[in-house]
Order: sequence, then C-alpha cells, then structure tokens
Amino acid sequence: MPGKPKLLIVEDERDYRELLEGILRKAGYAVVSAHNGAQALERLASERPALILLDLNLPDTDGYALCRRIRGDAEFGRIPIIMVTVQSDTSSIAQGLRLGADDYVAKPFDPEEVAARVSSLLKQAA
Repeated sequence: MPGKPKLLIVEDERDYRELLEGILRKAGYAVVSAHNGAQALERLASERPALILLDLNLPDTDGYALCRRIRGDAEFGRIPIIMVTVQSDTSSIAQGLRLGADDYVAKPFDPEEVAARVSSLLKQAA
C-alpha cells in the first residue's frame, strides 16, 4: 500500500519482536524485522525503512554500536531511531540519546505509548 511507512524492528527476543510487529501493524505501518545487527544492516539497505526500533542487547553487537554505525552512514544516518530496551537507567538513556537515538522506550512498554512515539517521530521527520 503506497504511503504506508515501513518500520524496521531490530529485536533478538522473539516475544518482544512479535509484540512490536503486532502493535505497529495494527497502527497502520508496514513492518520488517531483524533479530541481530548484521541482519538489521541488510534490512536497512534492502527495505529502506522510515524509522528503526532498536534493542540494545543483540547477540552479535550492542545497540549503541549499531546506532553509531547507522548515524555515521551518509545514506541512512537521518532515519529516526527509537531504542527499545530493558536498560532504563538514566545513564543508559543518556548514552543512547548522545549516540544519536531520537527517543527511548523502556521494556516492558505500553503499546499505545510505542505507537504514539513512532507517529510523533515520523511527523517530525517528514
């Protein structure tokens, strides 16, 4: 469907990945997923998402490093990134924002809040 923003979910935990997929599809978005950093980079290049939801704890890299890599890329560096993680302490949030994340959502999360944050960032990026 044209005009439907595509989102990339980077999450290694299947339950959280499927929960996010369901929330965001219900909110009207097209969704693609990756379960590790390498797959995320492949999906980024092939799918060209409008926004990325990024877990910090991935099996092959950490979300901070992946965020830095995306932000350093001339082609993809301006895509909004929301970090979604269990690490909700102030220093983790601050580090994620310093490295280029646009927003931060702590697990467990409220579905309505996630959808609202995605919508808000997409409007800002438009």
